[in-house]
Amino acid sequence: MARWKDLQEEIAQHVDDRYSDLRAQGRSHDDARAEAMSEIDDDLARNCRHCGRRPRGSLTCYPTFSISLRGLRRSPIFAIVIVLTLALRIGANSAIFSIVNAVVLRPLPYDRDGRVVVVRGDLKRPGANEIPASAGEYVDYRNRSHAFDHIAAYDTDGFNLTGDGSPERA
Repeated sequence: MARWKDLQEEIAQHVDDRYSDLRAQGRSHDDARAEAMSEIDDDLARNCRHCGRRPRGSLTCYPTFSISLRGLRRSPIFAIVIVLTLALRIGANSAIFSIVNAVVLRPLPYDRDGRVVVVRGDLKRPGANEIPASAGEYVDYRNRSHAFDHIAAYDTDGFNLTGDGSPERA
């Protein structure tokens, strides 16, 4: 029932808008009203002027959009929820893309980044393969190896930093 009422309101609004346009062009009251009403009959019988499709439930694609806007004006809380949901999803999408772009898509900031390698130890025992190299091994690699252009060490373990105040995890 509500959809029928909305459709009736939309038709009345369309007729009033067209009537106002025709009056602004200098047509008389009777001529403008008759032409606006005849256009409604024509619109019901043929395709939409704007999009070229056969109308379904509404006369043209423009009134469908205007019905949507009126519905959002009638329920502002729903409109706010829609806008916030869109903003949240667009923001999350931008954040995820930024991370993927920085980590996966953008190349490493090194020349010939395909030649960057990680060296790990292997003690040939169960559970003791791919262990990180020790500080002594790093020094040996740096001093004795000629296979690498540059060698650097890194450690992913954290530690507690103490000093003035409470300790902080670094």
